[in-house]
Amino acid sequence: MALLAPWIAVVGCDGTSMDPDAAAGVDTTIEEADAAGAGDAGTGVTDAGPSDAGSAGGAYAAPMTLGELTGVPETSGIVASRDHPGVFWIHNDSGNPAEIFAIDTSPRVLATISLAGATNEDWEDITLVPREGPDLIYVGDHGDNLARETMGASSYRDGTVRLYRLEEPDPSADASVSVEAIALTYPDGPHDCEALFADPESGDVYLVTKVDAGSAEIYVARAPLVAPGPLALTHVASLDMLSVTAADLSGDRTRLVLRNYSQIRVYAMDLTDVPGSLTGTPTRPSARGSFAEAIAFGAGGYDLYTLAEGDPSTLLHIPWE
Repeated sequence: MALLAPWIAVVGCDGTSMDPDAAAGVDTTIEEADAAGAGDAGTGVTDAGPSDAGSAGGAYAAPMTLGELTGVPETSGIVASRDHPGVFWIHNDSGNPAEIFAIDTSPRVLATISLAGATNEDWEDITLVPREGPDLIYVGDHGDNLARETMGASSYRDGTVRLYRLEEPDPSADASVSVEAIALTYPDGPHDCEALFADPESGDVYLVTKVDAGSAEIYVARAPLVAPGPLALTHVASLDMLSVTAADLSGDRTRLVLRNYSQIRVYAMDLTDVPGSLTGTPTRPSARGSFAEAIAFGAGGYDLYTLAEGDPSTLLHIPWE
């Protein structure tokens, strides 16, 4: 398959449905703030797709349950399709077949796509880069629990991770598609990583490490991302957030969402000053009702969608109002 833009592959860090990070210093600010509330805001959402307000004025409402997804037991990443409104792409964690799934907001599986030649060593997140023609999907194979547990002294990967790149397939039909794999190397040894996001304008791909203590580190692979690599990752920022499990950048490049097991943060972003952006005060949407690993903006770039591991797993919608 001819790809018009380069691709990287990153490997997820955590191969279990319940991670010890959940009990290891995870921030509890949101859980405490939500203690006065009970349950999800409601279950009557019927919108066929992302319904972002598209306005800087407003605030996040309480999470709403959209439904239960079956057949994908270890969801680890989610990203919204730009070309197919109301469609999201998700994938399983480590040890599962090398497949991604198209789902709707019901949620139900619309299509299962096999990635020919790929291996799900430890897939942890998924992102998308828009372009003329089919958009590019990147599946991150960057997980490395051993590196986290030993503070980088040991590694499943010796500091090298992968991204799998493919053109966005038809979300209405099962298929097997070819992919490109690109190796990435950290400048300072192995890291565990579960969060991945891409700059929709430049095609740069960012990795956010997962730590039990200290700071999360953010690295970037600058486009063009030419297979097979290895390509050098560059450190760009640190972040005072533990156990980061997912990330996504809004389509207009001005908002970054990060989540861990107990909280969600949305930062106002300037990609020319990532460290400065992350020193700002984030918006903190409620994470009540979700012990989730995956999160994404809706196609409009404001509403949030988050999905936990499990079969069934609950898809939550956090509207921007």
